[in-house]
Amino acid sequence: MSLTRAVARSTMLQALGRALSIGLALVVFLLVARHLGVEGYGYYTTITAFLQLFGLVVDLGLYIYLAKTLGEPGVDQSRIVSNVFTLRLVSAVLILGLAPLLVLLFPYPPLVKIGVAAMSLSSLFVTLTQVLAGIFQKHLQAERFIIGEVIGRVLLLAATVLAIRSGVGVLGIVWTVVLSSAVIFVVTAWWARRLVSFGLRFDAPLWWQILRSTWPIALSIAFNVVYFKADTIILSLYYPAYDVGIYGAPYRVFEALISIPALFAGLLTPLLTTAYLSDRPRFARMLQRSFEALVLVAAPLVIGTQFVAQPVMQLVAPEFAASAPILRILIVGTAAIFVGYLFSNTVVVVNRQRAMVWIYAVVAISSIGLYLATIPRFSYFGAATVTVLVESVVAVAGAWMVLRTAQVRFGLGPTARILAAGGLMAAAMWFSRGLPWIVNGLLGVVIYAAAVVALRVVDRATIRAIVMRSP
Repeated sequence: MSLTRAVARSTMLQALGRALSIGLALVVFLLVARHLGVEGYGYYTTITAFLQLFGLVVDLGLYIYLAKTLGEPGVDQSRIVSNVFTLRLVSAVLILGLAPLLVLLFPYPPLVKIGVAAMSLSSLFVTLTQVLAGIFQKHLQAERFIIGEVIGRVLLLAATVLAIRSGVGVLGIVWTVVLSSAVIFVVTAWWARRLVSFGLRFDAPLWWQILRSTWPIALSIAFNVVYFKADTIILSLYYPAYDVGIYGAPYRVFEALISIPALFAGLLTPLLTTAYLSDRPRFARMLQRSFEALVLVAAPLVIGTQFVAQPVMQLVAPEFAASAPILRILIVGTAAIFVGYLFSNTVVVVNRQRAMVWIYAVVAISSIGLYLATIPRFSYFGAATVTVLVESVVAVAGAWMVLRTAQVRFGLGPTARILAAGGLMAAAMWFSRGLPWIVNGLLGVVIYAAAVVALRVVDRATIRAIVMRSP
């Protein structure tokens, strides 16, 4: 099997698994939002947003480091994975342990403060699971990582249904998330150990080497956390839980969708590293095709959501209808993140993470100012608009850094054809907007797919490589 076909098949399996996982997550979201109502979901959103501030900082750049290092020839995989995993465990316990203490300083009700303490356990399991993803990506078996996630999602759905039938409130829902996260970690760790033998290991020189290599990434992630989660925290300090719930519902959809490019970019990181070190023309081709693939997926998401946002949010519950305009705004930010993930990971491949730290710092500081200027006056509309602006700036900055460093020039022909196909999709959905929204959405997807084929966005040889065995 050729490398192209192996990567393509692995990506397809991941896409199917990720689609199932996202579908299950959205069903859980729908059940939880209906059960808790707008105000209750606002409290739940505040809990998760507060923990995510700490959960994202815990990364310390270790996930990207592991994915990049495992792509280098002759590396001792067991030693690297064991030390990275142990470093992640230690940092997670130390950093996440601060969350239940610091939340006491915020003017939140006891419900939120207790929820933060409980949810910190879920964040611990999640961060340990994420660092293991690099093992599966190195061995082109990332679909196993997705299977573990799907198993956890199924369990979460079952536990959520039982919790709702039992009439539990916000804290009961929080404990179902903790249970699901624990199961996903156990399944993922068991499979990962079958590929690479690892355990707890402390090699002080290697830890120092890792931290010296990852501190720019860690600092960049810290700045990213500021602009990624500060909107919800600031909103919760200025407005009641009801407003946070109106913003939190479409934001949950936003978070579910951006997990797609995160996995895709993580899969490509070892391959891009190998190509960058040994075959620059191949690196350039791989980077451009990856960019086009992400645009290919992002375009119909952005366009379709503009037409179906209202019925989608009403499907959650009639009281969430006010969230539809927010979803229309945030989905544009999703497209920016699709591209941003690719280039933020590739910044590490081309060793320009230190230069990007300053860009992230400026963006983070600017975003705080913009949130403080817009949220008190425009509420969740200000939060959503600034989120899209910030994510777009980050994506453009990452692309500029990578293309300038690697001296790569993108051909815009395929991207222009993708946008043309999106235009046809938008026209079709506009003229058929009187139809039921599901029919309208399916029609748009069909028109888009037909236009993609007709405009030869996807090379036929690539399709044959995916569906047929290579000679």
